[in-house]
Amino acid sequence: MLVKTHISSSGSAQNPMITPSEFPVRRFIHIIRMIEDALRELLKNEFEVLRSELKEMLNSKNEEQRYLTRKEVARYLGVALSTVDLWSRTGKLRKINVNGSIRFDKYEVDRIFDSKSDKI
Repeated sequence: MLVKTHISSSGSAQNPMITPSEFPVRRFIHIIRMIEDALRELLKNEFEVLRSELKEMLNSKNEEQRYLTRKEVARYLGVALSTVDLWSRTGKLRKINVNGSIRFDKYEVDRIFDSKSDKI
């Protein structure tokens, strides 16, 4: 890049003058910097959106794992399906409808069986 520098009478360099041929180069550099800033902001926003969606997906996955099918309850407690059905019919386990499917709340299963393990 061609830059003309003015030397003052004291011998020190002053602000450089831009030659007319440098205007397009300066303009190009300015445009590139504007594009970089815009892309940086766009990526930052997209990252925040993706992070938020990922957090939501993980929370929803945790909620799904919280609610167990009767097979999962039987496997979790080490009992037969018929035992889970019996406990459900007698009210020892409360059924929950989650999106049209019968589920059991794992937290409730843990709470009930931790406090009443000798009664079942």
